[in-house]
Amino acid sequence: MSSVHIDGDGLAERSLGRARSWDAGIGWIGLLLVVGSSAACAGREASPPAEPPVVEPVSADAPLAVVELGNVVQHFHTIPVRVGGASTTAILDTGIGLALISKPLCERLGCEISGEFTGQRMSGQAVTLPLTTVASLEIGGVSRSDVIAGVVDIEGFFPHPDVEAFVGLPFFETIAVTIDPTDGVLVLESTGSLPAREQVGQELPIRLQRHDAPKPAFVAVALGDGAVKAEVLMDTGSPGVTLHPRYAEALELDLESETVTRREGTDETGHTYVRHFVDLPASLAFANSALDGRVGLRTMFQEIIYDGLVGVEFMSAYAITFDLANERIIVHQPAAASAARRVPAFDRPLRASGGPTGGGRLR
Repeated sequence: MSSVHIDGDGLAERSLGRARSWDAGIGWIGLLLVVGSSAACAGREASPPAEPPVVEPVSADAPLAVVELGNVVQHFHTIPVRVGGASTTAILDTGIGLALISKPLCERLGCEISGEFTGQRMSGQAVTLPLTTVASLEIGGVSRSDVIAGVVDIEGFFPHPDVEAFVGLPFFETIAVTIDPTDGVLVLESTGSLPAREQVGQELPIRLQRHDAPKPAFVAVALGDGAVKAEVLMDTGSPGVTLHPRYAEALELDLESETVTRREGTDETGHTYVRHFVDLPASLAFANSALDGRVGLRTMFQEIIYDGLVGVEFMSAYAITFDLANERIIVHQPAAASAARRVPAFDRPLRASGGPTGGGRLR
């Protein structure tokens, strides 16, 4: 499969996400930075949006690339990438808006720190990170040049030595991409392969946080009988579901009940929090769709700046195509995933890897 190069990074994001602190009996450690001001990237100028790739696929209906999904720490999707020519492993995190690389990787590449990024945690606190520019970022033969990335102490909060980068949806700003946990693949779609997704899936609108480039995607979901709706971040960097406490009230859930797990603590910025965990008795489904919902998802209720977010456990029931250029997703629900929709979230392993690749891997 030929290599595709896209000049102009198109990734001068001013929003950032990281692995979530998710206290569900498992030590999820991390941050969620989401919104930055127009001056957040101090000392940096926004790059122009990337141009769509011009490439001849192997056949008229073939995708640009098919990359095998790995799986670490029970729920994170991993993909092989090349950063500045160096092969490494990245977390595929749809909740982030800024690519991240580790300090050791930055040092090996000889990166220079230039400017900084200020973003906002999902609970509202501002956090600042140093920025660098990597010469290239490549996934499945598709390469972007001069990519702005945050430099972070990944090894300090993510317990896996092989992971040296985080990559989000903005890399795919001009390429539709499908995350298919059932088959364990990430598919970079072509204009020839995308119609097949449209034929079997349901198209739903998404909202993108924007400053100069697309940001993480928000979609409408329905709770219970559908009377309660929320706009949630689609986040493969989180294991479960997080909702603002107002939705507990709307669903008539008593968060002070003895059946609800309560956690209080202080995060890395000194901010105190209260989190309530419950297996959601109501259905959670994509709004205005015929797709089956999920019941029994482990859900955290916390005061956040969003309505909520949905993580891997919800998203793993579907093959989801993100088409940022057209501000939509195309969702297909395999029969096996539909049959398992009522199984509680943490009572079974996720199916994020181990399936057939269905195509080539990143060279």
